[in-house]
Amino acid sequence: MSAPTSQPTRASHGGLVDGLGRAALVVLAVAVAVALGLLGTHHAPLSELRTAIETGQVHEVRVAGTLPPGASGYSTAYVRWSEGGFERLTTVRQVSSPEVDTADASAVPDQVVGSIEAHLREVQGGGVLRITRDGSAQPTGGSLLGIEVPSWVVGGAMLVWVLSLLLLVAGPEPSRATRWGWFWLLVSTLAPLTIVLFLLLGEPTHRGLGGGGRSRFGGVRAFVLMLLVGGFVWSAR
Repeated sequence: MSAPTSQPTRASHGGLVDGLGRAALVVLAVAVAVALGLLGTHHAPLSELRTAIETGQVHEVRVAGTLPPGASGYSTAYVRWSEGGFERLTTVRQVSSPEVDTADASAVPDQVVGSIEAHLREVQGGGVLRITRDGSAQPTGGSLLGIEVPSWVVGGAMLVWVLSLLLLVAGPEPSRATRWGWFWLLVSTLAPLTIVLFLLLGEPTHRGLGGGGRSRFGGVRAFVLMLLVGGFVWSAR
C-alpha cells in the first residue's frame, strides 16, 4: 500500500500569487517614493527665493512665461531653481504696471510689477545671479502630495493604488482590518501611508495559526478615522 502523496491546494497557489503580487506592488511603491524624492519639485513662495538669493545660496534661476519686453498686461510666470539638492518652483503673477486689472486672473499668491529679472536682481548679494529664460521652467503638469513630478511617477502611484484596491476586493480576506476597514483607509487622505501598511501588514488571514480569529479594525472605525483625518487636513490648509 503506497503512501499518499501531497498535492498542492488552491489555497497554497492563491497564497503564492497573493504574496508575489504584494511583493511586486511594494517594489513599485518604493520606486515611486524614490522618484518622488529624487525628481520631485517642491513649490515655494517668492519670498523664499528672495531670501536664498540674498544670502548667496542661489546663483542661478530659470524663468518661463514672462511678459515680452515692452508688452502690457499680465502673465503667469514660473521661476525654478535648485537649493539644498532639491528643485524648487514658484509661480508669480507678473503685471506690466500697477494699474493693470487682474481681477479675471486665477489666484496667484505672489505678484511682481515690471520685470521679474529686475525684481530678483534687487536682492542679489555679492555674487552673480544668472537668469535664464527656459521653457523647461514651466510645471510638468503632474503633482503628487503637492510635489511636482513627471507624469510617469503620478501614473505609477495611481497604478499602485488601483492594484491595491483590486487586491483588497478580489484577494483573500485581509488581516488586522476587515475589507471595509482597509477600503476606507485606502481611499482616505492617509492613502500614501495606508497603501504601504496594507501591502506589508494586510496579508491574508489564513496565514499563520489563528490569524483569522484575532480582532480586526472594522469599517465603521476606519470611516470615522477617515472623516477626522480628512477634516484636520482641510482645516490645516
